[in-house]
Amino acid sequence: MSNSSTAPEPAVSAPAASNPEPSADAAVVPPPAPELSLHASLLRALATHPGTRTLTLHTLLSHPHPPTTPALFPYLPTASPTPPTQQTILVTLSSTPPSPSSTPTRVLTSALEANLYTLPYGQLLFISKVDSTGLAAHPGAPSPLRKLIRALIAHFASSATAPLWVHVFARAQGAYLFPASETNGTKRPLEDAALQRWWRATLASLALPDSYPAPKKFYLLPGFSPDEARPILPALPGWIYSHPFLPAQSTALVSPLTGEPISPDTPLAHLIPSFPDDPKSRFLEELASSSEAIDARALKRVKLSSGEDTASKDAERAAAVKALEKVSVEEFWERIGFRQECASGRVTGFFTLVFPVPSPTTIASAPPSAQPLLPPCIIAHLIATLGRHDFSSLASSERATREWEQSVRDLILGASSSSSTSASASVPTSASDFSSAAEATLHLSAAEFDAGVRGEVTTDVPVPARKEGAGAEGAPGAGAVEKPAQILAVKKKKKRAD
Repeated sequence: MSNSSTAPEPAVSAPAASNPEPSADAAVVPPPAPELSLHASLLRALATHPGTRTLTLHTLLSHPHPPTTPALFPYLPTASPTPPTQQTILVTLSSTPPSPSSTPTRVLTSALEANLYTLPYGQLLFISKVDSTGLAAHPGAPSPLRKLIRALIAHFASSATAPLWVHVFARAQGAYLFPASETNGTKRPLEDAALQRWWRATLASLALPDSYPAPKKFYLLPGFSPDEARPILPALPGWIYSHPFLPAQSTALVSPLTGEPISPDTPLAHLIPSFPDDPKSRFLEELASSSEAIDARALKRVKLSSGEDTASKDAERAAAVKALEKVSVEEFWERIGFRQECASGRVTGFFTLVFPVPSPTTIASAPPSAQPLLPPCIIAHLIATLGRHDFSSLASSERATREWEQSVRDLILGASSSSSTSASASVPTSASDFSSAAEATLHLSAAEFDAGVRGEVTTDVPVPARKEGAGAEGAPGAGAVEKPAQILAVKKKKKRAD
């Protein structure tokens, strides 16, 4: 993983050898305690991480709020009587290696961004971005990024009282949350096929108590048949190569939107959620704005008005619903493989975990410990602030770490530092402006900030021996050659005869 000397570095994902699942790292992750806050659950998981260093964790979780644009299910015939809510999650981790210096330096190593949606009959967890810098790694130790992802999922799965759906779209890229980190000389981003293997290995081993039911696991490489996908991701027990709405597999799954069993007759608009920056969302929008089902010919677009005319909006909604009714679930998933972002010669992947409802005896009776909830615009501002820093070298990354961590503290505690106020002009303003949102957090004391937002854990855990020729977490090590995957040509759809 993010080992600076031996392992490729994950940007939205990380390494894996030819057959990496499951990882032994999962065995040392303590089972989640549902009574813990998210911040406490992540710290607890990090306490057993191999290596000797001090890890500094920041956990930012927003208040529940209406989903940001686009709406989660924007093409329903009628609006849901119980609208879904969204919570934005940003987790960052910095590392301070042991140093004889009296002032050891700390540098950001890992981050993830996610959104948790709560619906009447379930929850959706969309992990939108994960990234690493490749810096400050303990020699030979795995990156903590994989452990953070597993602990995040396990926390929400173990505390759920309704089905939890976890969604990931894996697409190789140099950097996602740490700008220019791919040029710092130590980070080695994964290529597309290795990225898919890393994600499945990460999701394959989650530390849940034995009493918790195992999730259903689905994966799909758009544009690849099962035979074409097998050289890239060999079949693995417990995993199903399909989207999660295949009739043979979804008979036991319940729609988190309606509470009804998913069937071949369930409309597309009730099944495909619209996540930010997700190819499914863009394809769904294109289908909904077309007056007829997609085919190889040019589309007639439905003009969507931007005015406030209720009658026009109702007519547009009816037109979108009618357009989507012409597209089956199978057609949707077949055609998404021909979209440019899924068929540009690079391998992408959709991964879905569906956790059933735990039995009442597995749900902790103790009330959850308090997790500070922040105004969504503050987290949006901090994500944007992180994206303006430079991680192209160790020196610039250390400076970025100091400035960003200080901005988190100042902004959340309502400090009027010049750095936070000068940046306020770029803060997203929707329901409330930056100043009122900052004032809303003044009730959070410094002690509460240190207990629920920022935390540290010092680890001194022996690094497990690695297999010969393998890097951290089963990744190809220095000098090891990863067996190349057989990438077959993307299928081309035959033109329909007139």
